[in-house]
Amino acid sequence: MLDRHSPALRHFAACVASAMLASAPTSAGADDVAPGQDAPATWPLVRVAVPRAPGMPELQALSIGTPWRVACVPPCALRLDPLDAYRIGGVGVVDSDTFRIPDAPEVRIDAVARSPLVRDIGTIFVVGGFVFAVAGGAILLLPEDAGATADAKSSKLVVGTGFLAMGLLTTTLGLVLRMLSDTTVSVSVPAASR
Repeated sequence: MLDRHSPALRHFAACVASAMLASAPTSAGADDVAPGQDAPATWPLVRVAVPRAPGMPELQALSIGTPWRVACVPPCALRLDPLDAYRIGGVGVVDSDTFRIPDAPEVRIDAVARSPLVRDIGTIFVVGGFVFAVAGGAILLLPEDAGATADAKSSKLVVGTGFLAMGLLTTTLGLVLRMLSDTTVSVSVPAASR
């Protein structure tokens, strides 16, 4: 049971509030700035979209001398400091690379968030494949027994090559899974804002 102080419940409430704020019509004077935000009007208006996220994505900000903090929960639109560093992260989402927003009147951030489960499976495949490849190489490099028959020599070659090939294939698959699990971010300035 969740108590009212649990991080999961607070995050859920933030997601609901952010979605309501992002979809609510704004007055001309508000200019899409999130309530309670003390942002100068010269900062870029940033619109963040993360469709079909595997977990609960967040736009996170990093200022000099502070830890990562949640700037907003997509979809959202707010004014952000162009001097800060940003990333897409959150619960159940692989953190993106750090990026900066351009100093323009309006900026759009589109992200494709990926699952850490796929990344972790890729890591297991890489490690397991490496172990298989090393075992196959070791089998092939073991000295042959002087009294070994041709069948024994052939079996050693087949087993060693099989382990080596399976290890290389599994490692390659793991690397591909890790590459496909990266969260990607596209930062763009709409043509009207240039």
